[in-house]
Amino acid sequence: MGAADDDLEFDPSPSPAEPEEIDPGPPVEDAEVEEGLELDFRKPGEPEEIDPGPPIEEPVRPMEILANAPPSPTGAQSYVQVPLADGEIADQPFAQAPSAVKGILHLDEDAAEEPMAIDRSLFPTDAEPFAHEEVAIAPGDIDGDEPLELESDPHDAKGTEAKGTDHGFSAFDREARGREPSPRRRVGASTPQLDAALADLATMAGIGGERGRAVIVRRLAQVLSPIGAAEALADLLVQALLRLPVSPADRAPIECALLEELSPALLVRACTVLARQSALEDGETWLDTVARIISSVAARQVRSLDSDAIDLVRALEEHGAGLIRRLEPELREWAQAGRYLRSTSDEARSAADSLDLAGASYEYAAELASLERAVRLLIATSRWPSLAPLVEKLDRHRDPTGAPFVERAQMATESLDRCFAGAAGTTHRAHDGDEGRGREPTVIEALLGALGADASPSRAGLAAVLAVAGERIVPGVLDTLERTNHPGIRRTALDVLRGQRSVARLAVLQRLRRSDQSPSGRRNLIDALASAGLAEDSPAIARDRQHQSDAVRRAVVEALVALGGAAAAPALVTALDDPSGRVRDRALALLGQLRSTDPVVLARIVKLLADDAPPDEASSAICESATALARIGNVPLRGRGNAEDLLLAALSRPRPAALRKLLGSRASAVWWRPDVRCALVSALGAIGTARSKQILERISRSDDDPGRTEALGALAQIAARAPQ
Repeated sequence: MGAADDDLEFDPSPSPAEPEEIDPGPPVEDAEVEEGLELDFRKPGEPEEIDPGPPIEEPVRPMEILANAPPSPTGAQSYVQVPLADGEIADQPFAQAPSAVKGILHLDEDAAEEPMAIDRSLFPTDAEPFAHEEVAIAPGDIDGDEPLELESDPHDAKGTEAKGTDHGFSAFDREARGREPSPRRRVGASTPQLDAALADLATMAGIGGERGRAVIVRRLAQVLSPIGAAEALADLLVQALLRLPVSPADRAPIECALLEELSPALLVRACTVLARQSALEDGETWLDTVARIISSVAARQVRSLDSDAIDLVRALEEHGAGLIRRLEPELREWAQAGRYLRSTSDEARSAADSLDLAGASYEYAAELASLERAVRLLIATSRWPSLAPLVEKLDRHRDPTGAPFVERAQMATESLDRCFAGAAGTTHRAHDGDEGRGREPTVIEALLGALGADASPSRAGLAAVLAVAGERIVPGVLDTLERTNHPGIRRTALDVLRGQRSVARLAVLQRLRRSDQSPSGRRNLIDALASAGLAEDSPAIARDRQHQSDAVRRAVVEALVALGGAAAAPALVTALDDPSGRVRDRALALLGQLRSTDPVVLARIVKLLADDAPPDEASSAICESATALARIGNVPLRGRGNAEDLLLAALSRPRPAALRKLLGSRASAVWWRPDVRCALVSALGAIGTARSKQILERISRSDDDPGRTEALGALAQIAARAPQ
């Protein structure tokens, strides 16, 4: 102001006679004046012009700075408190922020009014070049030569990119625009640590390339990695990715690298939370970001199809329609299969029952589409217990009986054909001479590969799936049988062949004409013939009764009984003279199953049970003889009375004295072995009469008799047969 203005004083008290002169001061260039109001600063009757003093330099307005600023890295719709000339503060929006901005203040109904300090303990010392000092905005602090210091919004996680929504606008602005904000789900409050990290990262807008991405990933991983709750990780991860101070081109590699730093299991659960929340979300940017997160996590983790992954699939299928549209085709198909993806066979069986509810062909076709997607995924992940109920349901629907519409049987048949055709969705090294080249196996190859794996915890489910696969599986199953010596693989393969009896029988007979199999392969083929063959096929294995392997010879005697029944008795009697004790014992046991009273068989039993000093290795034969006699019954024996008398005599042999054992006598030693004693007592209980009760009661009262427990059961059997 000029010197004349310094003597002017303002007296607010009015004068009744003459008003004092009032110096209005310099004119305010930018003050807003109410329309129609005129201020008169002249003295009454004296139009003296007041010296305004030296000209006032018009300040540079903040909005002019912002209008000419370069684009913001985040492209945020932001607000700043702008001081007016009258001392008031107005909330003014700006479209873009300068690259030097260190934070963005979004004014919302629940936004913080005070700037939030940065916790520098979050960052290592090498982050100092990117740290910044907090500057609070106040009237008069804005200078056109200095960049604005603004604060990140601790609440708005996605206002930076939301298009066509009210998110990010202040309540005052909404009221001025004459409408209420659309109802939206709040993502969840961020943490001071995340806000501080994002504010710090905003200073790195000019850093590009691998270095910039690595620093961003490290900063965010420091904040997100310690989080142990899926709900918290879901909210904060989306906020972090939405507010990254990078260009869209740099966003994807940062997202992928950040997800690699977090716990895979926790990420899957966090994705499940986001999938359930997506039903309440209509923001395109939020949905796009979540879809990218789920796609990245699914590509790395969902193929395991553990319980967490299946929960994610089901959440997408039930709530994530908006997300599914944004997934890649393969992942979209995976998400749409959630209805039939279950963790256990019981859950899968309940899910498969929904097929029975389809009362029309178009409804059934829609269900089949989802089921086939689930089948492909379950095959690719070897989830046999969950897969078996689905294919078994389709197999039952091939029967037209009781179908609600005539097309169901044909549709189920075609669906099964599609399930077992094509690629399995997994990769393995091809065995056709392509060195080092992998190829995708067919479904049948994948099933056979699982069958031939030594360690398979779910063979029961696999056998059911293979059985439904039909005759196309038979050649591969026989190939596996010829190669394996694993008892679990052999049992599963034989169960499958039993379900394809006609095709399997012809294929096995053709292979048995060759003699180039290993002993275990030959034995397995003979077992397969026993499962699928007919009585007329017995001659095909007759020559193997002289095979050099005792395992093959034993398989022959078992197959002869399975094919011919009682007609195999002569061959079994011959096998009683086999050089292998395992073959002899098995033949004797099978003769007992046939209840053979052939004199040769009975004579062999008498010889074994009447021997007072059998060798130790004869214990197995004695046990088999006693078991055979129990099945044959209380038949008369030449020179020994009947079977009951023979068993009573064997049980009455005295316990061997310690002195006799020390001197090397083996008399009666075998008869007191636990396995022999129990076999004799059990046989007596099966065929004994009241005459046997006395010795059985004595054995049951003896604390040190190995057959005490069996004697109690034998007494109960005899009492049950006694006439009332």
